[in-house]
Amino acid sequence: MRSYITRALIVTVLAALPTASCDQGHLVERRTVVAMDTAVELTAVGTQRDELATALDAAVDEIRAIEAAASLGDPASELSRLNAAAGAEVLSLELAAILDLALEVAAKSDGAFDPTVRPLLTTYGFTDGEWRVPEAEELAEARELVDYRRVVYENGALELPPGFILDLGGIAKGWAVDRALAVLESAGLAGGLVNAGGDIACFGSSPSGAPWRIGIQHPRAPEELYAVVELDGGAVATSGDYERCFERDGRRYHHLLDPRTGEPVRRAVSVTVTAPSCAEADAYATAVFVLGPEEGSALIETLPGLESLIVDPALDAHAGSDFPAADR
Repeated sequence: MRSYITRALIVTVLAALPTASCDQGHLVERRTVVAMDTAVELTAVGTQRDELATALDAAVDEIRAIEAAASLGDPASELSRLNAAAGAEVLSLELAAILDLALEVAAKSDGAFDPTVRPLLTTYGFTDGEWRVPEAEELAEARELVDYRRVVYENGALELPPGFILDLGGIAKGWAVDRALAVLESAGLAGGLVNAGGDIACFGSSPSGAPWRIGIQHPRAPEELYAVVELDGGAVATSGDYERCFERDGRRYHHLLDPRTGEPVRRAVSVTVTAPSCAEADAYATAVFVLGPEEGSALIETLPGLESLIVDPALDAHAGSDFPAADR
């Protein structure tokens, strides 16, 4: 199985982030690492160069720790070992917390987000890059192995039905962003931002002293922005049908599958969610994409602190009244 880096940064931080002094008397340090199959960019704003470097080192260590726990690309990771286990296994506190949130989102979205979806992804080749359109029989067999409600999770111990695979890829990247940002914030910095392939969380001021400006990629014009949001805290994540996709006979197949049908969802082309945490934004962006504009918007309205911008196939936007768009 080959791993790959996300093809595009779906959400982009606008404006250059220099390493020299800023207008507000602050310094900026940046760090870029490859983790969880994507480029992770970390930005720290403060007054002491050594403090910035130390905070960034610690934040990267936190990302590596989450990757070691939740990555399926590493057969030695905790999650890989749990999937290979024949019986119930006790989870670490970290992985248990990620799974708790994943199952919560699955339940609230009625399975639109499902951490057991991997067998369906495999049938299309999204887990190894060997794209293909599965036969109906193969798809039906894979659907039998997808249902978060059949995961046995009690008292911190996990047991999966035979053939099931727990995949936290739809939430672990956002979780890692949150943990890394928490490290930067605990260092007493003036501001910080972590961008893991478009899953972004920030706090404080940008290098200019203004709120962070984040551009959302146009789903059909990669060099253009569809909208811009301004944040001084919280998180944003986007799911789009152009991230991991291929075409057969003029039809687009992408990795955002409806776990209930096994088919790529065609009710939306892009969904951006803002939330208090990046893990929430990450998971709910997937859930809302699967549900589509009407059901997805209805779900977001039940979740305090979350807002969504849904772009439908006609490229029309469906945005909550409080979605922080500076320009749409």
